[in-house]
Amino acid sequence: MCSGLIRISMLNNMAHTLLIPIDFKVESLKSLKLVLNDNTHQKLNVVLVYAEKSSGSITDMLFYSPSKRVSELCSDIFIEALSMIKNRYDSVIGELRIEIFSGTTVGALKNFIDAHRVDEIVSPSNYELEMPSRAFDVRPLFKGVSTPIKNVSWQNQKSLSVHEQLIALFN
Repeated sequence: MCSGLIRISMLNNMAHTLLIPIDFKVESLKSLKLVLNDNTHQKLNVVLVYAEKSSGSITDMLFYSPSKRVSELCSDIFIEALSMIKNRYDSVIGELRIEIFSGTTVGALKNFIDAHRVDEIVSPSNYELEMPSRAFDVRPLFKGVSTPIKNVSWQNQKSLSVHEQLIALFN
């Protein structure tokens, strides 16, 4: 399951912590790969964030489990891509985890960033996150936080099949 991949190794408190938005598509992991390629000298903790609004239902809130939701969203190909990244960049990654952000305000995002001790946000500048109905693109909220933002871009490969995107992730 996806939750088994989330914790790669023991937390390194001295490591630089990055926040990277994802949509559980292989292509959204390209931001992570580019940052890891550029930073081979420093340990990095990575928080992959998926933004999703709460349904508002009391029943849903009572029985809501973020780890269960992450497992529901992880496809086999996404898990495979994370495994490949983990294996290739194991010496650079201190901790890799996936978190659900359910706030909708800049204040909620600031609290999330503080709680996860984020040092820098990595934002894909030319990739449109594919978000289903309750999910939303968190990037517009980044403008209201003081955390440094690193914009990354790459040649969009959405026209490729999922397996071709997985291969392209490492080319």
